[in-house]
Amino acid sequence: MPEIKKERVEKYFKELASISSPSWEEGKVISYIENFAKKRKLAFKKIPCGKSFNVMISLKGNTGREPLLFAAHTDTVTPCDSIKVMEDSKRFFTDGKSILGGDDKAAVAAFLEAIDVIYKSGEKHGDVDFLFTCAEEVGLCGMKGFDIKNTRAKKAFVFDSDGAVGSATVAAPYQIVMQISLKGKAAHAGMEPEKGISAIYAAAEIINSLPQGRIDSETTTNVGKINGGTANNIVTENLTFELECRSLDKKKLDALTAEIISVIKSVSSKRKIKAVISTDREYSGYSISRNDSIISHFERAAALCKIKPSYKKSGGGSDTNILNERKIKALNLSVGMSKVHTTDEFIMKSDLHKSAAMVVSLILSN
Repeated sequence: MPEIKKERVEKYFKELASISSPSWEEGKVISYIENFAKKRKLAFKKIPCGKSFNVMISLKGNTGREPLLFAAHTDTVTPCDSIKVMEDSKRFFTDGKSILGGDDKAAVAAFLEAIDVIYKSGEKHGDVDFLFTCAEEVGLCGMKGFDIKNTRAKKAFVFDSDGAVGSATVAAPYQIVMQISLKGKAAHAGMEPEKGISAIYAAAEIINSLPQGRIDSETTTNVGKINGGTANNIVTENLTFELECRSLDKKKLDALTAEIISVIKSVSSKRKIKAVISTDREYSGYSISRNDSIISHFERAAALCKIKPSYKKSGGGSDTNILNERKIKALNLSVGMSKVHTTDEFIMKSDLHKSAAMVVSLILSN
């Protein structure tokens, strides 16, 4: 197997991580990827998506092997305005004032290195598309906006998970988000509070009556937002709150959703409050059998680059959920990022090397 160049993938990562790219503001990272492709005269697509773009680099195959899709995202969470990438002999980190952005620029760097290796090696491979999505951190918007007609692939590897390189997420949850709007009746809180109907007290009773936190090993729920009230001397008329539910089991999610709706209706009826419930499915879950061909492919690649495979279930969603929902069999693989979404984030240099090697191996073992 052709070897990656460790210094080169480290250089890509350090340059990419230094670029601020909050969700919907990925332009400079997109330009970096575009310049990379143009210098090598590679096929490149810039596909509008909301206020930003998804971009794709394609390698034309020299065999009849099945096409492959690799996916990573270009946006990061905040704070990311002034990222100072620091390093020692073993890892990259920051000065503690920003995130590092290994989620998911470690994958972007690994992809660019793999492209360099495959492009220059002359090794036999099928068609390979490298998709870089925008706005993943704010609802998987980039992948949701990606038209799968832009790729021929029916198999995909998403690199967007923490943990040791070689870890594959074989199951991820279904998720729904609910917004509840309550309307009571305003009144002067000091002069005639008995004439009011408080939306706050109704919300408090509803929330206190709901299942909370971890329901079982596959299911969770959380009330994350609440907004209401205008003044301390007014019985609150209007209030909204939002919650989410997740489960690896769709039937459990549906049952939990029905239970929550029942509680809201019961309390609002008792308190003579008007309740409007909006429910949106953010993404569908997936579960991949250990006997699936994509697992065999992953294990061949892991063996080729001498990495021990492991498997886990996740409580979070990723672009992998959207691809599986659209009938592209997809597996989410780790890139070794640690303490993501915090200012303590870091990544080991060895994990960058391993991630790039894994991408090359997946292409060559197809």
